[in-house]
Amino acid sequence: MLLHLKIKNFATIKELEVDFGSGFSILTGETGAGKSILIDAIMLLRGDRGRSTLVRSGEDQAEVEAVLSLKGTEEPRKLLDESGIDADEDLIIRCLLSSQGRLRRFVNGVSVTADYLKNLTRPMITIHGQHEHQSLLQSSSHLDFLDGFGKLFELRQKVSRHYQHYQELAELRRKQEQDLNQRSMRMVELKEMIEELQELALEPGEEEHLLEETKRLSGAEKLIQLLSDSKSRLSEDELSLMEQMEILRKNIQQSSEMDPDCVPLMEELEQCFFQLEDFGRALQKRQEMVEINPERLSFLNDRLNRVQRLQRKYALGHSDELCELLNSSEKEHTDLINLEENSQLLEEQFETALMELKQSSEELSARRHKISTDLDRQIVQQLQQLGMEKARFQTKFKNQDAEDEKEWSEKGIDQVEFMLSVNPGQNLKSLIHIASGGELSRTMLALKTILQTHDPSTVMIFDEVDTGISGRVAEMVGQKLRNLGQQQQTLCVTHLPQIAAFSDSHYVVEKQIEKDATYTVVRKTSTSEEKAQEIAQLIGGREITEKTFSVAYEMLEQARSAAG
Repeated sequence: MLLHLKIKNFATIKELEVDFGSGFSILTGETGAGKSILIDAIMLLRGDRGRSTLVRSGEDQAEVEAVLSLKGTEEPRKLLDESGIDADEDLIIRCLLSSQGRLRRFVNGVSVTADYLKNLTRPMITIHGQHEHQSLLQSSSHLDFLDGFGKLFELRQKVSRHYQHYQELAELRRKQEQDLNQRSMRMVELKEMIEELQELALEPGEEEHLLEETKRLSGAEKLIQLLSDSKSRLSEDELSLMEQMEILRKNIQQSSEMDPDCVPLMEELEQCFFQLEDFGRALQKRQEMVEINPERLSFLNDRLNRVQRLQRKYALGHSDELCELLNSSEKEHTDLINLEENSQLLEEQFETALMELKQSSEELSARRHKISTDLDRQIVQQLQQLGMEKARFQTKFKNQDAEDEKEWSEKGIDQVEFMLSVNPGQNLKSLIHIASGGELSRTMLALKTILQTHDPSTVMIFDEVDTGISGRVAEMVGQKLRNLGQQQQTLCVTHLPQIAAFSDSHYVVEKQIEKDATYTVVRKTSTSEEKAQEIAQLIGGREITEKTFSVAYEMLEQARSAAG
């Protein structure tokens, strides 16, 4: 049940708070006062997308918050427990919409996604608006109404799973048939590829090693020349580095005899001698290790050419991918060898999936045919209570070939269409062709009344339910809504006094203009006089006469009498 609604900086609403009670409540007000704004705000709380244009002009952020009672709810409590969100008896949903269009959602202070909020509030708040009336004009939605009435969605989900599995196997089957047709040619291609790659016997990372060794062997002569020249300059040439160092050592030796402070210099110079001698030995060793091997170099170049040629042939970015290509080709070749065996296994799986889909679809179809009669009977009863005494209603199943796979879908093998006749002697015709606005509204109300009995939510909100009706029919609709309010909290936006008279609570939505700014406010009538005043305004507009006031009181009295 919706206990409290707080709205701030939302469209024409600066700030308002409304407390709601149980039973049947109505919202009335002049056109443009902001009744639809309240519905838009509640839709945000149900996970709908927000628009930046809903933020009040000049403000950075809009805020919508609701307190709902969790009493009598099972699905929401289960979802909250699974999510680890603490909740006792009440639930606080808060939505913040920025002027840039960003929408943040919170449940008891925990940030949640739009999908989570939709799943949480779906069994708690149901909004029936003009767009839902229009859904009756789409025959594709009629099957959803029927399945909702019969509580068949769980079985329909089973059919959907079987259908998806069947489609996946059908696609694999089609692909496998193509593979079988192309099998021989492809096996020849794979065999040639595998033999070529196996002969190459490439190891991962081998190309890098080949390039390093090729580079070294290609520069062997130059390297020997450089090392030999370095060795000569170190110790073999006239005035070599070692001879120069020897002269330097004699000079420092004599200096040390003349000046004791030069002794440390002599010690450092000796260290340099030892290092140069070690360097000379390492230079010699490295020179001896350098190999000139034209045969090896030729082999390396040939090997590199083969690797790079195959890399280009198969349009690969790196030589290591040749190893991966070999592995995948060998696997594909093995799979093609076993294709006939796999094909038989897949065919068995396909036949099993087909049988499961047929069985579940036929079971769903049988359940639909069975419950459709009850649905038709109950809708006729509701329509008669809504002033359509001669109404006839029938759920028509369109002829389909249950064996034709093209006729199947995730919803099963059925297509249905609602048929209606409102006048004696009139043949049943499709609802999408014959219903007037009033007939459409009443048919939707009849459907929702029946569906709500089977799967009640805690809050039902009706917007534009009075489209196309007036007079006695409006009175019947009002009584129907009041009856619904006895089962669960029911809110209705209306402009008809006949409906307003049946309400337990009456809220008035008004537009005020102050300092060139527009504000929407909501007030609740607290006395019978106030309520009669508002109903009188619905009857006669701004100018209320004593007669209008008398009619309003009479409507209220008749509504109280009808309610028993």
